[in-house]
Amino acid sequence: MSSLHSNLAQSAIDAARDGSSSSDTATVIAELSNDDNRIAVRTKTARDLMLALAVYRMCTMTWLVNLAPRLISLSEKLRLSAPVYWVVKRTFFHQFCGGETADACISTMQTLHASGIGSILDLSIEADLDDDRPADTDSSAALTRARHNEHADRALALTKQCLDTARIQPGSFAAVKVTALGPPSLLRDLTVLLQSLHDAFHRADTDGHGHLDHLGFRDIVRSLPGTASVPDADALAATLFGRPGAGTIDLLHFSAALSIDNSEARPLLISSAGDGLTPDQVEDYEAMMRRLRDLCDYARECGVRLMIDAEQSYFQRAIDHVAIRMEEEYNRQGVEGGPVVFTTYQMYLKESLSKLKMDVERAQRGGFVLGAKLVRGAYMVSERKRASDLGLPSPILPDLAATHASYDAGVELLLQVLGEARRDDSPLSPVNSPIVFMIASHNRESVIAACSGMEKRGVRPEDGVVMFGQLLGGQMNRKRWKCRMCDQLSYILGCHGYAIYKYLPYGEVREVIPYLIRRAQENSGVLGSVAPERRLLWNELKRRALGSGKVDEENTKTK
Repeated sequence: MSSLHSNLAQSAIDAARDGSSSSDTATVIAELSNDDNRIAVRTKTARDLMLALAVYRMCTMTWLVNLAPRLISLSEKLRLSAPVYWVVKRTFFHQFCGGETADACISTMQTLHASGIGSILDLSIEADLDDDRPADTDSSAALTRARHNEHADRALALTKQCLDTARIQPGSFAAVKVTALGPPSLLRDLTVLLQSLHDAFHRADTDGHGHLDHLGFRDIVRSLPGTASVPDADALAATLFGRPGAGTIDLLHFSAALSIDNSEARPLLISSAGDGLTPDQVEDYEAMMRRLRDLCDYARECGVRLMIDAEQSYFQRAIDHVAIRMEEEYNRQGVEGGPVVFTTYQMYLKESLSKLKMDVERAQRGGFVLGAKLVRGAYMVSERKRASDLGLPSPILPDLAATHASYDAGVELLLQVLGEARRDDSPLSPVNSPIVFMIASHNRESVIAACSGMEKRGVRPEDGVVMFGQLLGGQMNRKRWKCRMCDQLSYILGCHGYAIYKYLPYGEVREVIPYLIRRAQENSGVLGSVAPERRLLWNELKRRALGSGKVDEENTKTK
């Protein structure tokens, strides 16, 4: 743990102890700091406690976690997947998922709601580059493309069903993965194109001041893949530049000028030679955007907010692009109900903090509410392996301390913007706030620091502009070599009126497998060096056995 990260939480704890925090915040921090708080386990059945212990114990077996993807793949090839799925469904699936259908999640949603916890329904359908390969050697690219669009239309229909269920509980979220709504190869190639434009800007910005003049912009336009098809590229460059004389543009203006969504600039980005997007990919892009707009329209109609998940880094620039485009359209300031769309920032990526800063500026200029969810990241194992296999620099920060620093800086940035927005002491709300964001973290230090930071800036829990999010099933974290269930954090925050949400992934077991493998890998990384005892869970079971503690029957429900 970084010293800065630890100091932020310790300062909040000290403030609570010496009375400089309000009594309410001091109480919350004291409860969050108590490793032995039973709030998360007292309503669980003995079966659920034992299952959690077994699942987390398996997560500590690094060899098993590393072998799991190959074992599952082998079982599918040998047509032995049925018994494997049977085991997965009764262990990892039961621990981390809400059910196989949206309706199966309703009882869990109701149970969480009774404890002041909201829900983020997550239809766990996603795709990777392997899914773009032809199903057999006789399949053409056209057939593969048609198959992908058919699957995307199915994902759209299923996600609408997800929204129908989410609307049952007011204030809920629904998560969506963009890879389910368009061909992964399109997202990969769009990411490459966007990255090349970003790099071209910084190469042309020779003095490092963050601005380009007309000549620098023109030279970039001349180098674009579709320039040869444009009758007068220099004249088009002058039009897109949009600044007279000696004017300059910054990266935000540059990105908008050369956006795939800018009809004037689009021909510059299309090429059949492999450097830009192909005409077919542009058609697929438009189809993907239609699906996203359809979802956003329906989410707004349902009164449900849409959380666009982050995915692998080789898709991420494209996902960020379409997500912020939806925010510009659906998160206009002053609109009843507040923002509809939220973008996810993986703060373990080297570029995430600078991107977050740029999106804050983009929202301020564009007059829309920035909906953001900050996570540390969920693809560390696969990202590092891919970078190593391809001989590329890892996109991930070098160590946990750097990730903590990036995450804390992101939260601090957004809290600072909120503090500046309420200088006149008027309360904030999702309608009038420049930012509404979610701190999606199982890290107790981050949660404590955020609660303290909210109080410092006069942001109240009931304002609804700062939320917290955690995974269903909890997660085991480490502090001074002790274990604790992070379900504690959720239930404590819910008890004290903070906006706290649990991720409820659902879907058929075979479709949820990628999600479950990531959960196992994450927990393996956290648990690998701690003692095998799960102290809180074991102590609760011992209390039950000795008769000094028993399940709270009134609030207990099984999934």
